[in-house]
Amino acid sequence: MLCKWREHEGSPLCRQRSILDNRMKPHFKIDSLRQMAVFAQVVSAGSMVAAAERLKMSPSAVSQHIRALERETGIRLLARTTRRLQPTEDGLRFFEHCRAMLDNAEAAMSGVDAARDTPRGDLRVTAPLGFGKPIAAALAPLLRTYPDLRLTLSLTDDTVALNAERCDIAIRVGHLADTDWVAKRLGGLPVHLVAAASYLERIEWRPDLERLKALDWLVLEAHHTRGAALDVIDPCGAPHRIRLDRNAVRGIGSTQDALQALCEAGAGVAVLAGRDIAFAMGDDRLRPVLPGWTIPDLRISALTPDRASRLAKVRFGLDALLRHFAM
Repeated sequence: MLCKWREHEGSPLCRQRSILDNRMKPHFKIDSLRQMAVFAQVVSAGSMVAAAERLKMSPSAVSQHIRALERETGIRLLARTTRRLQPTEDGLRFFEHCRAMLDNAEAAMSGVDAARDTPRGDLRVTAPLGFGKPIAAALAPLLRTYPDLRLTLSLTDDTVALNAERCDIAIRVGHLADTDWVAKRLGGLPVHLVAAASYLERIEWRPDLERLKALDWLVLEAHHTRGAALDVIDPCGAPHRIRLDRNAVRGIGSTQDALQALCEAGAGVAVLAGRDIAFAMGDDRLRPVLPGWTIPDLRISALTPDRASRLAKVRFGLDALLRHFAM
């Protein structure tokens, strides 16, 4: 039979068999899967040291896996900056496939748990600074009820692209950029335009929209970078939009806590969000700049990757957050 096949290597049947054989050959080695998993952890963690801690490996071993993967792919996957390790453009596209591979693997391992509706494994949640207490209060009961569930809560005000985060639930405040993640509204965050009494008295302030633009503004770094506009509603219910001149910005903070400290010290006016601001206004540390006017609440959203929302740990986590924020 072998001799007959060799005699007809140019036949259509033989060529078809050769094509099928080539299609069945893997384009990667088994070791590549491990290297892809390590690469995904490095991008998610932001550094090789942090990834090594997650994987219980040495940083040098992680570095070796990345170098081997770059040799195999023939492309540069990571670029170093002064603050963190960032994926290159090619690396980010490659990371999407690596993350999908890990998500599929986790979904396969969690399939039985999802079918039984029992949360277990690592529930990874990321949120802005200041949300630690409400999220902990919402999710702590799940840890008591389900002993096989573990919670990783990461708080940061840094703007991190969702596709660069390896998390199950991401809490976002305000406008949502276009994303293929599934978003659920948790509630609204009260917003106030405030200043210290000492500042308002020093400038002899009387409510005036035109003069408001020329005050000493304190803004978040992200707003200063892309410019800022403030939507306000007057006592009659009419909306107004105030566009701030960058030249009017006198203070920039990386977090709201920094802005509030500057504001309470009398450095200028600021837009501050959160229920805690009402306490600062209640004890007269801060005063409203436009009494009787209101600012629309900021939307609080919980985002999940489409595949992750099928897992019991994510479904239960979302339900707990929705119940807590509805109180």
